[in-house]
Amino acid sequence: MKSHKNFRVYSFLDKSFIYFDLDTGYPEGVAGGVGEVQQNTGLKDANKTPIFEGDIIDFTARYKIHGPTEVIYYGGSYGCNIINESSGSKEFWLLNHIVQQYYPKVIGNINQLPCKPDHNNECL
Repeated sequence: MKSHKNFRVYSFLDKSFIYFDLDTGYPEGVAGGVGEVQQNTGLKDANKTPIFEGDIIDFTARYKIHGPTEVIYYGGSYGCNIINESSGSKEFWLLNHIVQQYYPKVIGNINQLPCKPDHNNECL
């Protein structure tokens, strides 16, 4: 049976993710600081990219145009905190609802935010 990489951890030294699963366990010998372990949500974006907690997704919802938002785990479910533009209130939307209705795209993550890189490939 093919193993799926269900977890990832960000290496700040290598500036990249290291993917692993429960069969292989947490990666050994990761140099430098690492971020928190993030889990695959089991869902994919409009481009068939797996969505992990900590990813930044972008989508447009009817009557609630919303910019990029972070995928979080809250109350036993994956989702996003959405700001209702008309009332200014914050609402938690389930990620499976967002994926089925609004076709989001992963545009970054909390460790590698979407940015315009300078000549050294660092975020401006």
